[in-house]
Amino acid sequence: MRKHRKVPILILILLGLSIPVNAETQNLSFYAKIGIASPTEDHIHSSLSEAFGLALHIDNKISISIDLNLLRSPVDEKPHNMFSGKMTLTPLLISLKYSLALDNRIYPYTIIGGGYVFTHFRMDDLITIPEITISQNVMGGLCFYTGLGALVKISKSFGLIAEGVYLFRKSKGVTTITDMNFGTSSEEFSVRLHTTLFQVGIVYFVD
Repeated sequence: MRKHRKVPILILILLGLSIPVNAETQNLSFYAKIGIASPTEDHIHSSLSEAFGLALHIDNKISISIDLNLLRSPVDEKPHNMFSGKMTLTPLLISLKYSLALDNRIYPYTIIGGGYVFTHFRMDDLITIPEITISQNVMGGLCFYTGLGALVKISKSFGLIAEGVYLFRKSKGVTTITDMNFGTSSEEFSVRLHTTLFQVGIVYFVD
């Protein structure tokens, strides 16, 4: 299982590093972002989001970026679906960013991309009879996202960014019930992990 999880990471990194760059621009930048994640499901609460990544600048308008995000959301119980607990999402994303205008300081841009969402759900303590244990697991998988952003250059080496993106991800979950008398049974359910992200951050451009 661990080998399969490493495959999307290696593919995204190789795709990003294979993009040709223009020697006339600052080819590489690093950034860190923080913001709010707002899931569309009512029983999954909004939470703080953190991200860091790098961008390869092909020219003055086009760049390819690789982001690693972290979201931790409290979850309320939803009948016939999920129990209460905490959902941790770790999206690894690769995107194409296209600048809509060239200015001395402000650069708005569009964002489109995809990636892989690593998912971990930890249930709260559940009271059952001693003979029965219940657990839930939510699967990770591929995602797609799109949005808008803006870069404000404050010097040759530093800038500020603000982004609003929508991440599309519908996942499958499994509820497993282990009964010491009757054995193990499982039931699948679906959960929409679609999330709106608003993030701001700082960028460092490598000369």
